[in-house]
Amino acid sequence: MADCSEHKNPLIHSGTNQIQRILPGMDKNKYARVDEKEYADWIVFANNFAVFINYYNNANVLAGNWKPFFSSDISAQLGTIALQNIDRYQLEIKERFDFIRNDDNKTSLNDIRIKLEELFSAILTLSKSLDNYVQKLPEETSLKQTIDNLIKTKLSPSLYRLIAYYKAAQNHGYLNHHVGHEWMILNMPLTDAAKIINTEELSNVWFEDSPYANWKAYKNHIDPDESIFNNPLTAFADNFLSIEHAANHNLFTGIFDTFLSNYSKIIQEAEKELLKTLESYDKHTPHYALFLSFLMLFRFTQTHINTITQRHLDFYYKEVLQLQPRAAEANKVHILGELAKQVETYLLEQGTMLKAGKDSLNKDVTYGLDSDTVFNKAKVAQLKTFYKASSDDTIYEPGSTTLIKQNNTGRVFASPFTNSDNGIDPVLTSVSHATLDLGSCASKESRIASDI
Repeated sequence: MADCSEHKNPLIHSGTNQIQRILPGMDKNKYARVDEKEYADWIVFANNFAVFINYYNNANVLAGNWKPFFSSDISAQLGTIALQNIDRYQLEIKERFDFIRNDDNKTSLNDIRIKLEELFSAILTLSKSLDNYVQKLPEETSLKQTIDNLIKTKLSPSLYRLIAYYKAAQNHGYLNHHVGHEWMILNMPLTDAAKIINTEELSNVWFEDSPYANWKAYKNHIDPDESIFNNPLTAFADNFLSIEHAANHNLFTGIFDTFLSNYSKIIQEAEKELLKTLESYDKHTPHYALFLSFLMLFRFTQTHINTITQRHLDFYYKEVLQLQPRAAEANKVHILGELAKQVETYLLEQGTMLKAGKDSLNKDVTYGLDSDTVFNKAKVAQLKTFYKASSDDTIYEPGSTTLIKQNNTGRVFASPFTNSDNGIDPVLTSVSHATLDLGSCASKESRIASDI
C-alpha cells in the first residue's frame, strides 16, 4: 500500500492569495470593536437613564425626574426610532405564524388563539406608536411627512382590512385576549388589539379621506371579513384549521409584509435625519445641545479606542514576531475558451484584456493575457494516471517476510482511465474515488491497470 500522507491536496492554496492573505479573525471590519455604540444608542441610553435622576423643589420634596429633559428634543425622538431592531420585530412575527401553521400544535388551541391575538395586537401597537410619533414630531422634520404619507397611502388600507379580519376572528371565537408578552414595538409595549381599537383609538390621519368624523365612527363602519378563515374543507367548523388557513392566506400575510417593509423604511429615514439634526438643526434646547455636543466630541475618543485591536495585532506581528508583510501579488485566473465552429485557429496577443464582471466595490474587473495564445481545435484524447512504486509496494508470499513474490521498487504503473473507480472501467460512480483519481496518490490495487 502506498503512503499518501506526504502528498498534499493540490487544490489547497498556500495563503498568499489575496483572498486568503487576511484571516477572518484579523479583519478589522469583522472583529468586535471596543465601543460599538452609535449616536442613537447614547441618545436612547440618556433617555432611559434620566428616569433615575430626580430633582426636588424648594421644600426638598420630590418633584419629578429628568425624563422630560431628554425625551422631548427632536434628536431624542429620532434616536428612539433609529435604534429599533427590525430583525427582532420580524422574528417575533415569524415565530407566531410558525406556531399557528404547525400541525403539532393543533391540540393547544388556547395557545393558538393567543398567538393570533398577538399578531393582530402587533400591527395595532405599531400603528398606535406611529400615530404617536406623527403627533409628537415637529412639522419641519421630513420624517413626520414620510410617516404621514406612508400611513395614508400604504398602511391605512392594510389596517382597514386587518380590523375587518379581527372582527371576524372575534365573532368566531378565534381570539384569546391574554396578551402578556414583554415585547416592545417602536418603544411601545405590546398592547391588546381590542384596547387600541375600542379605547385608545387612532388619530384621523388613518381615515383622513373618509367621510367619518372620528375614529369610533370609522371603526364601527368596518364590516367583519371572514373570507380568510373560510377553510375549503371545513369552513368555520374546525377552529384550528380555520385559523391555520388564515395564517397561510396571502391577503392576511400580505398585511404584515406591508407593515414590515414600511417600518424598515421609517427606521432608515430616522437614521438619516438624526445625523442631520446633529449637524444642522438650530432649535435644540440649550441643555440638549450641550449633550449632543458632548456626543460628537466623544466620537473622536471612541474612534481612537476602536483602533486598539488593530494596533495590538500590528504590535504582536510586526514588533514581537518581527514578521514582514509579503509583497503584493497580482491576482491570476485560468481562462477556458472554445473556438466557434467556423474558426480553425485564432490568436490572442499578449495583453489582451478579458472582462471578469465586477468586484465588491462594483468596479469592472479585467485580466490581461500573460503571453500570446493560439487557440485551435486540438482536444485531449486520453488521460492516464501514473504511479511510481517504492520498496513499500513489494509483494511478499503470504505468511513470509523474506521470500519476494514481486519486487515493485522503482517500477512505473499507469491506469488506462482516470475518471473511474478502479482505474480500469471508465465509469465513475463514487465521489470519494473521484477525489482520489484527481489527487496525486492512491492505493496500488485501485490505480494499477498495466505494467509499463
